[in-house]
Amino acid sequence: MVREPDGTLTVQYYGDHIPSRDSFVHGTVYARQAGAQAVFHLHDQEMLGAAPRLGIPSTERFFPAGTDGSVREIERFLDRQPGVQYFVLVDHGIVAWAEDLDSAGAIVEERHHSALVRDD
Repeated sequence: MVREPDGTLTVQYYGDHIPSRDSFVHGTVYARQAGAQAVFHLHDQEMLGAAPRLGIPSTERFFPAGTDGSVREIERFLDRQPGVQYFVLVDHGIVAWAEDLDSAGAIVEERHHSALVRDD
């Protein structure tokens, strides 16, 4: 992910399929978190609702996916919460990262499971 001098965000990709606007979520985490080798981003409505009750950290403002505002909001969040590996993009979804796919997936599963257990 690159921010051009005029502020435009671009993602370099290979292949026939254009990446989604959410590629900027992944790119921002990879660029800002040295240990991030795998990023999960899910549109998990259940976790969005449960996040305040569970104390899951969250960005403060909603910006449409793929916009400079969205990227800057994620950057601000990561600057304020440098050790967090799981957070909510307000009104959008969740983000988790780790050093590999298995570890990032385990973070997502653990958080989702803890939300279910607390609901019982």
